[in-house]
Amino acid sequence: MFWKDKSGVKRHSEQVRGVTSGDEAIVVFTDATSLTCLRVLKPGFRHCFVSLRRPQGWILIDPLSHKIDTFILEDVQTDQLLSWCRNHDCTAIRTRVRVDHRQSWVPVAPLTCVEVVKRVLGIQRRRIVTPWQLFCHLREQGAVPS
Repeated sequence: MFWKDKSGVKRHSEQVRGVTSGDEAIVVFTDATSLTCLRVLKPGFRHCFVSLRRPQGWILIDPLSHKIDTFILEDVQTDQLLSWCRNHDCTAIRTRVRVDHRQSWVPVAPLTCVEVVKRVLGIQRRRIVTPWQLFCHLREQGAVPS
């Protein structure tokens, strides 16, 4: 399979690398939600999304109730992304992808923002269902809030 990069150069798909263990990620937690049912969740931790570091910038994956938004943030540095989070009253935590190829269970769960972020990061913990629980788990694993 072939594709063209932004400069028009034809490349082979083997030159495209997927997400692997150790890749840098930033998980962002926010209070912003239009869904009234989420008001019962901890303030500041009612929604979450994830950004993955790539050589060209970041891929932002924002799982919403009706769709999953994805953005490519080209030429955005880590400090710029973290600054944006602070300026928008978000809590950001820096972590790494941990892909365990030994799948311990078949993930049967509602497709929530937490579930999408867990799958992107390679987290296979059934009892993590809220953004606050995900935040606490990431801190326990050594991730540092920024």
